[in-house]
Amino acid sequence: MSFSTLVGMRECVDKFEGFIVDLWGVTHDGKLPYPGVIECLTKLKELKKPVIFLSNAPRRVEKVEERLDEIGIPHQLYEFIMTSGEDAYKTLKAGKYADLGEKCYYLGPGKDEHLMEGVPLEVVDNVSEADIILATGTREAFDTLEPYKGLLDKAATNSPPMICVNPDYIVHIQGKPMFCAGALASLYEERGGTVFYHGKPHPSVYRAIFDKFDGIPRESFLAIGDSFHTDIQGAQGVGISSAFVPGGIHCKELEVSYGHLPKESLLRGLCKKEGLDPTFVLPGLIWQQED
Repeated sequence: MSFSTLVGMRECVDKFEGFIVDLWGVTHDGKLPYPGVIECLTKLKELKKPVIFLSNAPRRVEKVEERLDEIGIPHQLYEFIMTSGEDAYKTLKAGKYADLGEKCYYLGPGKDEHLMEGVPLEVVDNVSEADIILATGTREAFDTLEPYKGLLDKAATNSPPMICVNPDYIVHIQGKPMFCAGALASLYEERGGTVFYHGKPHPSVYRAIFDKFDGIPRESFLAIGDSFHTDIQGAQGVGISSAFVPGGIHCKELEVSYGHLPKESLLRGLCKKEGLDPTFVLPGLIWQQED
């Protein structure tokens, strides 16, 4: 296992032309940008190094742009956003799931129902009547998974395919864990259900970025993220370098908070468990760690 530990982006910025950056757990905590993020984004902007946000947010790009503006991350500090929600929406809109049927059971919060706008789907209230399940997450922010097991048991009887719009299992909102659609999809697969995924680590969201920034060689991108399951695996799958931020999803396991580096023994243990190695380890999306 081999990775380089960095104290900030300053140490690697000259090696890359473009940066594919995760949002939740790297750039912000669900409510506010992490300390040092705005300074780092500003430095990258000054160096004309494009920042592309790649998020497993189960919503369309304009919704994410609005949210970033609300929490103080202005559009001028990044070049482009791609989301799992945008990828799923475009796939649905193009009719690529049409052969599965039109009756859709929606599983998620009301704020993400916009993914079905303008899409040829008939929403049904009973999962037993569904041709497909569109899963964006739990209905309430901090639901446990227990209330959904009965629903998924019922769904597995007819086994309509599930479209999972966020492969993440969990995120942290200011330190508090929240289950994502990936956790529901995993439960459904355990019950024999078929799941189609949109978002990291699956390649279609990366292809959208490579197509948009076709002047940048693929090997000149660095992906920065806090999840081995999505960010590091996704980067490896498309053949680009990666930087792991340990104070996000894996913070408890690594006994570390954002902006700090864990004990090397814990980090190497995680790499061994996941069977993956990042190229770099970064304390956060920061330019240079303060003494």
